[in-house]
Amino acid sequence: MKNAPPASHTASLVSRLPFSAALTPAAVLALSWLVALTGRPVISRVAGLHTLSAASPYFRPDYAGLLYLLTPLVVIASFVMFLTPGGLLTLALSRPRQAGEWLVYAFGASLGLVILLTPIAGLLPGPADTGLLWLWAGVSTAAAAWLVWRTRRGDAPPWPLASPADRRRLLAMGGAVWLAVALLIPKLFWENFNLDGIEAFEFGRSLSTHLLPYWELKDSVFGFYPNFFLFAYPNHWFTALFGPIEAAARLPFILYLVLLFPALTLLIERNSARRLAALEEAILWLGLALFAVVQVFNTNYEPFYTDLAETAATDTLWMLVFLAAAYTLWAERFRWFWLFGLYTYAASPGALVLLGGLAVGLFLATGLARLRQIGHAVGVAVVSLALGQLHGLLLAVDGVNQFSALNMLRRLYPPHLTGFARLNALIFPTGILPALALPLVRRRDTLAWTLAVTAALSFGLTYIQTWTSLHQFTPAMVLPVVVFWRLYLNRFPAWRSRLLPLLAIGIAVSLWLSLPPHFQINQTVRQFGQATEFRLGDYNTAYEEAVRASRLLYALTPEDYRLEYPNQPWGTDALAWLYYATRPKPAGTVINYVVQPASDPPPDGAEPVAVQDGAAVYVYNRDVWQAHLQPDIPRVAQSPLYEPILRHTYAFFY
Repeated sequence: MKNAPPASHTASLVSRLPFSAALTPAAVLALSWLVALTGRPVISRVAGLHTLSAASPYFRPDYAGLLYLLTPLVVIASFVMFLTPGGLLTLALSRPRQAGEWLVYAFGASLGLVILLTPIAGLLPGPADTGLLWLWAGVSTAAAAWLVWRTRRGDAPPWPLASPADRRRLLAMGGAVWLAVALLIPKLFWENFNLDGIEAFEFGRSLSTHLLPYWELKDSVFGFYPNFFLFAYPNHWFTALFGPIEAAARLPFILYLVLLFPALTLLIERNSARRLAALEEAILWLGLALFAVVQVFNTNYEPFYTDLAETAATDTLWMLVFLAAAYTLWAERFRWFWLFGLYTYAASPGALVLLGGLAVGLFLATGLARLRQIGHAVGVAVVSLALGQLHGLLLAVDGVNQFSALNMLRRLYPPHLTGFARLNALIFPTGILPALALPLVRRRDTLAWTLAVTAALSFGLTYIQTWTSLHQFTPAMVLPVVVFWRLYLNRFPAWRSRLLPLLAIGIAVSLWLSLPPHFQINQTVRQFGQATEFRLGDYNTAYEEAVRASRLLYALTPEDYRLEYPNQPWGTDALAWLYYATRPKPAGTVINYVVQPASDPPPDGAEPVAVQDGAAVYVYNRDVWQAHLQPDIPRVAQSPLYEPILRHTYAFFY
């Protein structure tokens, strides 16, 4: 399609920001940094209010100013702070022509800077977290000075916010952050970690003491997965800013979620007849709200509750960098494509399917007419696969990487063809209409066609797996949205007045049906951990020893409790227990469990429960122990739309 850019877009192509007018955005950046840095106690205080989750956690008028005004303000400021160096550098180097492109590039550049600066900060004297923030400020200052110098020379870059539509969209993104944080305070700050959440958090925290992400992969083997570690770097950055709290690994989800909007609009409007209007943008935001509900409340392996840190945050990051890769491939910004393509590989084990889908879809649509783009897509996939193989050779431990290509292929046999509930993972998270629109796409819109092929390939391979999880269908929740809106703008203009209300109704119905059966905030792991005293290893300086000792948890709680789903006993995971056992304890905490070297004298009044690998666990009060094992909490957390997928997985392993 060769349509000219819309008028509002064309205007933004030629607009320059005068030096005098640059003072306003500069003041916004400076104020944001000030709020983010001075507002850190606000975030710490909110994290410490987890006892508020016991009753009416989603609406606390007694703390309204703190929870619904100050906290979103600090979070927005922290996001601006994160994007600052990348935004300034891309403004100077890549000269983005509109706000969406600028924001996506800014995120990609800032993410690259975290990856680059984190090991440098570890080599500096003093705490690595503090060093990272100083380096962040230094790079931001240098980039700003460079921009000022170029502007004073008369070489001002195009101003990506010249269009009123772009400014409207930026304000909408800020409002979306505010609303998301205010509505999700309990899920962001108060719910305790589960195994997936603690994995996302610890991979990020490890970068304070290691040059690369570092966590237990399997049975005392520590390292990182080559195709599942990208999330560690933003998590580390937010940990450096806000401290080692749950929200440090969960707030990135909100950042990724709002950045999906410009990434989606870039693909939707690429060579389209026009840009989305305000009402259409509002419907797209409603679709993102549906996506958020599905991710926040339903994508979990832990049967009792979801954890935003993983998989909601990790999969949303995956979608963000893949959409950016797809856009830069079509825009023929190949350096950016390689960056976002490699990000895609590092973000998820399912990345090769998406990268391969780009090449396959392009070939099916155009043959060899777009050989250059196909070559770059294949090149990124081949390099990614080679990096994974190299990592396996260097690690040299058989079976450690559960996300290896071989292990992923093993899930395809025997194929599962009758799991019709899995169709819900395609239909409802998109809002119904986008999923139904996939067969209507035609090759002449090569972008829509390629994304439809990629979505079908990803969904099909996930559908036939012997076991799967809702979160693995995430590409099928996002890519059909782009396809539908491109059809809406370019192929069915006469149907727009009917399609828009139908889409809004479909999204609203899907959102309602995707709500979980309860909104309880789980605190059981925190309570069990707070009642534990660890006298072996050190969480900050001898983490591996502490991890080995934490396996004594399974002498206190059932290890395979999940396999009895949906009537499972209460249980948790050793590393989440370790985190809460080693956190500062509230005044008046009563210790009921002690973990210490087996050679040490037993604690007075405690009885031994188990000894393992030179460590022993003791219990003071068996009645308290039994009470901890029988909390009054719901056993099922997912919407009935998606719960059968989880039920089948546990039935498969049981």
